[in-house]
Amino acid sequence: MLRARTIGLMVTILLFGGGCPKRAPVKRPPPELDGARLTGVWMGTLRDQPAPGVHREVRVIYQLKAHIATNKLTGTLAFRGALTTAYRGQLLCNRKPRAELKRAADITHGNFNPHQARWTLGEVKQDGAKHCAFRFPMAKTCTAQPLRDRGIGLRCGGLKLSLQPVVITGVWAWNESHTDQAGDTVVKRQRFHLVQRGLDLTGYADDIRVHLSKDGQRYRCNGRMRYTQQSRHRLTGRLSGLAIRLRVVSTLRQRGPCAGNHTLPAELVGAWKPFDGQLELPIAQGGRKLHRLPGLLPVGAPRPRRAHTEPK
Repeated sequence: MLRARTIGLMVTILLFGGGCPKRAPVKRPPPELDGARLTGVWMGTLRDQPAPGVHREVRVIYQLKAHIATNKLTGTLAFRGALTTAYRGQLLCNRKPRAELKRAADITHGNFNPHQARWTLGEVKQDGAKHCAFRFPMAKTCTAQPLRDRGIGLRCGGLKLSLQPVVITGVWAWNESHTDQAGDTVVKRQRFHLVQRGLDLTGYADDIRVHLSKDGQRYRCNGRMRYTQQSRHRLTGRLSGLAIRLRVVSTLRQRGPCAGNHTLPAELVGAWKPFDGQLELPIAQGGRKLHRLPGLLPVGAPRPRRAHTEPK
């Protein structure tokens, strides 16, 4: 009898919705555009096939400046597009296997609010395969909305892609190897550890030179077949658009009988080129092009936060 009553009670609970109530799903608020974070350099890439056998790549860089007091937006656009054909054929627009197009424009009549940014492009300057421009449709009026991954979704006529903020923070490298007058090998390495906070830059420049004897004679300074010279320069600076200005604050050189006296110019005014992944600095005659070393965290940069995982 007792068992029958228990079974009946369980059936009643199941039928009439008894038991623990389910939690309502938590709705996250929609992302918003933060004017302070909107100022900076934004880059996006699109790869697709606009026609059978035709591969398209579009890369854009926006330099944006949000004027918080007025909600106005100013800046510039740099655009690079490329078309290639499969099977080594020819494009109909230029009768060649590849076509490249460059565009540049200033932003006019730009404004933003927490939900959207909107602007008009001024005179658009084009260079390259202009007959292929129809493969890169782009309107004069563009809109951008915030995304949950901290990016912004750009829509500019037929051009739709995601923009992500890019910073100069990283380790930038330059390498060279040559033979000196004595026939020995000299290996030069420079590593710029740069950290960007807002538009301010801090960091270090490491200068390393390795001398290797090739005639079997040992060097007098240490009695060995090789010696190394090192120096570290502490830097401060500022980023203005894609122009970079660095100043040497202090220098620490390696001591010892093989020590050198290598220096950097007191001030370096160069250019950051995100399209090419390069940093150009006037260190020597003709300048030097440094490349970012992927996956390396510069000295002084904050450690990235660990990804948060929900307990199972």
